[in-house]
Amino acid sequence: MSPFASRFRSIRKQHGLTQRELAKKLNISQSTIALYETGDRNPDPRTIISIADFFDVSIDYLLGRTDNPDPLPIDRAYQKALEAVSKNHSDKEVSDRIREFMRIGLHELTGKEITPYRLNIIMANIEAVLNEENSNGK
Repeated sequence: MSPFASRFRSIRKQHGLTQRELAKKLNISQSTIALYETGDRNPDPRTIISIADFFDVSIDYLLGRTDNPDPLPIDRAYQKALEAVSKNHSDKEVSDRIREFMRIGLHELTGKEITPYRLNIIMANIEAVLNEENSNGK
């Protein structure tokens, strides 16, 4: 059985859903769910994304590339930064969330931790742009 098949079945059961209930929620047939769970059929990329989003797990977890089911930290950091900006949180909270997003993102891109000094330079530039946009009424 493929890693996807066993993890998909396991996570469905952990959430206390029947194949029929999950099929309805994902807008696919129960027989398709059964085929995914036996490994006789693999979902297309969009369906994998839908499944990962529905169960709030990473695609890498579903595909067996990691044993950590949590979505990638960069995704969560990005969502928190967007939320802070879009909901007009305090400047400090927006700055903190953007800083965390940048720290995680740069680590993922380079494979190295960014130094606090370099992160402060990046943040100073981001904050300058945000302040300029705010002063221009955007």
